[in-house]
Amino acid sequence: MARSTQTLASHQGDVRLGSRKQPFNLLRWFSLISMAVIGTVAIALGAVSTRFVITESVQRDALLTSQFIQAIASAEVRHVSIPHVRTMGELLDPRQDRNFSDVDPLARAKARGEFLDHIEHLPDVILANIYAPDRTVIWSTNPSLMGTTIHTDDDLDQAFNSRIPVSASYHEVDKSRMEQKFVTPRNTFS
Repeated sequence: MARSTQTLASHQGDVRLGSRKQPFNLLRWFSLISMAVIGTVAIALGAVSTRFVITESVQRDALLTSQFIQAIASAEVRHVSIPHVRTMGELLDPRQDRNFSDVDPLARAKARGEFLDHIEHLPDVILANIYAPDRTVIWSTNPSLMGTTIHTDDDLDQAFNSRIPVSASYHEVDKSRMEQKFVTPRNTFS
């Protein structure tokens, strides 16, 4: 009987040792909370800086493309000896040809054709539309859009009203929107 009491006492001692609470480990909790805070701050800063770099990159690319297109337009107007009082923007709409009697019709057509050929063959162009002030597509890389009028489009209204020379952004393709009828499929950041 003494032997079983001793075994029982030994077993109860193990239970008591196992039920003892571990002391509060301040270093462990500080490390875990610090890791969570640093991780959250790093992710937030990464997301903000990535968004900033992409936005600035797209805006810079759009500005350079705009300057390049303006240089092409000026060169084509000079190339066919059109007086400096006319810009390519005035000559792009063939419906307005009768308003420019001071410009040779063949020179006007040649300048317009060469300019549009340059635009059509720019690298990485998915879709390019040129709109008249009445919101009619006067030229597009998708010929089926030419002659259509876009009446209700907030983005187009904003572009006409803003007077900002360059507007660049990436949009999701909405197949119901008339001006997003791509001839070649869109390739996103490949």
